[in-house]
Amino acid sequence: GPTAVVLVQSNLLMFCKYILHDESIIHRLIPCVQVAGLVCLPGWVILGSFLNKRLLYLVAGTVLMMAVGAVYFVSHEVEALILASIAGACLSIPYLVPYSLLPDVIDQDELRTGKRREGLFVGCFTVMLKFSVSGSLSLTNWTLKIMGYVAPVA
Repeated sequence: GPTAVVLVQSNLLMFCKYILHDESIIHRLIPCVQVAGLVCLPGWVILGSFLNKRLLYLVAGTVLMMAVGAVYFVSHEVEALILASIAGACLSIPYLVPYSLLPDVIDQDELRTGKRREGLFVGCFTVMLKFSVSGSLSLTNWTLKIMGYVAPVA
């Protein structure tokens, strides 16, 4: 979910610099992702009213996973922009669905226990998200170091 998205975001500049050999492409990729996400978000919300949240997450996640996986085959800017648009169109779902499930979990817990524990659930959700993002970014940096990457001196 969001952790995978953060991993892609954190390595996007290096992808532009070392694979596409042009750092300036990032200035076109990021708006492409954001505009596609913004334009497609209402469509996902409408589709979500017909599908259950699990199925919506699986559909968008599968498309997003294929777009991110296809990055391996990208060697030109146009291909990168097309994949950025596809990924951007699905990017809102890893954020939208988990947060929309949180109230359902809280309500279900209240029905089962008779207690309101919103703070507990939101706190655990947020802390676990931060731990997963921090851990994955650390793992990425560690992997780059093991593979011999040397950061350029500013």
